[in-house]
Parts: sequence; structure tokens; C-alpha cells
Amino acid sequence: MGVRKFNSNEDTDAVLDIWRACNLSDNSFIGAEYWEGLAGDFASSLASDDAETTVFEDRSGNIVGFCHVLDGVISGVYVEESRRGLGLGRQLIENAMASHPYLEGKAYVQNQGACMFCNHVGMSFMGIVMEPQTGMMQMHFEWKNPDAAKPKMKISGQMAEQLEEMRSQMGEKAFNKMMDKLQSGDFDE
Repeated sequence: MGVRKFNSNEDTDAVLDIWRACNLSDNSFIGAEYWEGLAGDFASSLASDDAETTVFEDRSGNIVGFCHVLDGVISGVYVEESRRGLGLGRQLIENAMASHPYLEGKAYVQNQGACMFCNHVGMSFMGIVMEPQTGMMQMHFEWKNPDAAKPKMKISGQMAEQLEEMRSQMGEKAFNKMMDKLQSGDFDE
């Protein structure tokens, strides 16, 4: 019982059944035709070499949930409706978080359960975007691993001299804050 890696030869049908049932229930405001039309594309994404999919298997060996990540984007954390609230989704997403320094995902604004889940597992709200295929609004979330090692910048020669001059003009605290932002890529402030 627990989280394990997806096996495309054995797990695809069960994962597609959960994907279909969850979308038809939780995202019913879009319509069944849309989800049925996406089923083939989603099945293909499960088989992609770039995809990381994990499943949650119960004591009987039944798949009751899964998490699908493609190129650092969470395309979904799905748990059978009867198994929600037991921490299975949290286990699935924490498993994905353990192997990524950064993840992002979106949830339809109307799907309050998914939006609350993203917040509950520590993802940060980044804004609202419109999904072009449906015209529906989605909340955009991201998660950054606070323990991920930041890449170190190599600076030498004239650049090092210019930075030292900036440090003396700005002061140590302001200079270090600027350098942290440069290394993290966080330029929003």
C-alpha cells in the first residue's frame, strides 16, 4: 500500500478511469465531450519519456489515485472520490516535490477543492490565467523547494571589481539581497 511508480503496461486503464471519473465529477462545468476528447492525448502523455507518474495503490493492489507531472508541470493529482480526505493526494504530491526543485500547476477556478488542495500542500498562488482550449479561468500555482541548492555564480576579473564597487556603494545588506535575487531568478520585487 502506498505510492509507487506508474507502470504503463499494467496501470494505464486504471489511471485513465480515475482521470475520467474525477474530471467528469470535479470539472463537470466544462462538459463530458471535452474530457472524452482529451482521453487519447492524456493516455499518450502517460507514456511520454518526459512524464513522471506515480500511483497510490491500496492494500488490495487497486490504484486509487495518481499524480502526473510533465516537464515540471503538474497536470493533475487525482484521487477517487471515496478516498479523498485521507492524505493520499498529499502523499502523491509530496513524492513529486521530493524530486523537483520547482513545480507548477493550474486548477479551474470553479474547482474549489483542487484550488484549496494546492494551497493546503504549500503551493503559492501566482495569478489567474485563461485556458485557451476551454475559455475557462484557472488559478496558477507554483512550488519552489526551499532546500534546493542554488547555483553558484562564477565571477572574476573586471566583473568582480565592478561588483565590489557596487557592494561598497550599496552597502552589504542591500548588495547581498540583490545577489540572492539574481541567483534565485526572483525579480518580482
